[in-house]
Amino acid sequence: LSNSIIHFGPWDSLSSPGYQVPYHWFSAAATALIQNLIGAEPFFVTTLVAPILGVLVIVLLVSAVVKEFVPSVVGRYIALAGILVGSTIPLARRDFQVFESFAPSNILSFFWSLTSILCLILFSKHKRTNFGCLFVLFSVLTLLAKVPHGLILFVFSFLYLMVLSILKSLRIREILPPVVFVLAGYLLIGFVFLRPSPWQDRAFSFPVNSANLAVNSAW
Repeated sequence: LSNSIIHFGPWDSLSSPGYQVPYHWFSAAATALIQNLIGAEPFFVTTLVAPILGVLVIVLLVSAVVKEFVPSVVGRYIALAGILVGSTIPLARRDFQVFESFAPSNILSFFWSLTSILCLILFSKHKRTNFGCLFVLFSVLTLLAKVPHGLILFVFSFLYLMVLSILKSLRIREILPPVVFVLAGYLLIGFVFLRPSPWQDRAFSFPVNSANLAVNSAW
């Protein structure tokens, strides 16, 4: 996908020449940018550079987010330990654990979503328009990078703003503009980049039981 963006842009893919394939391409574009900047082979960027860079940036972003809520250094250490423990998986022999690295598209998607969360927190604390604009921008980029991450981010952001409204930390007129602009950005991204092509046998759907709760149960 990164090579496709380098050579053909976000509309055409090496895997399906002659057909435009709509997909969430922004993280692949970021990987392609890294590839061009350092002049490395795509395999090297995908397997080494992107995961290592991803872990470092995610650690920094999580530290910045936690610092806004827990000023003490201990709180940040606890959060970073949580990242490490939550990202390890037992091997088949169950004799030790290894650090699990996600695909670059997921790792880079965490960049945009964590940056969006940080901007949202700063906007709620300082009520400055520039933080609100950055929150909207990175929220839209998150959807363009990974659709599920973008949808989860929007639900979290909406609930967070609603809680602040109930606690009287923000007024409704301060909450509405960023929410409306994020929704508008999502609709634009969906229409321009993610809308299925006529030749594709797929469509947008929302599963009622997306969490697979109580499968085969009357409840």
